[in-house]
Amino acid sequence: MTVLILILCLLSLILCFILFARLKLQLNTLTGSYYIEMGKIIRISFHWKEKPLLHFRILFIHFNVEPLKIWSKRKKRTKPKALRQGKRRSVHFRKVLAVIKSFRVVKFHVSLDTTNVISNAALFPAAAAINRFTPFRLNINYSGENYAVIHIENRVARILWAYINH
Repeated sequence: MTVLILILCLLSLILCFILFARLKLQLNTLTGSYYIEMGKIIRISFHWKEKPLLHFRILFIHFNVEPLKIWSKRKKRTKPKALRQGKRRSVHFRKVLAVIKSFRVVKFHVSLDTTNVISNAALFPAAAAINRFTPFRLNINYSGENYAVIHIENRVARILWAYINH
């Protein structure tokens, strides 16, 4: 009986971790770091050197997957898929919008240089307005730097809550 209670407690802890762990999406073109992370337990990162590579880390297990090999191995269908008859369920726009609104933008920095002095000067007032009235940072520079740093967070519980309530 105590083993059953212990297993139930362990499963409830795992469920709580999955629901309330922070999902983090980070895109950084300055350092070339692109990853999705759930807590410090699961991390999927994307690397592009000679070819695209997905690196998975789950606890202490690391492995790599080459997406181009997987996509090239798929067999193409020769006969068309039969159409399904009946009522088709669709996701409502309000639910999709509520799920998108549940995400929190932690950092959004963009540095831009168009290599044209006149275009940079024309973009400068728009960048100043964006920087003043929004939490996003847009930098117009004349040094040839183009990069973006985007950091977005959410939790599975907030995604489910937004989907269920709308």
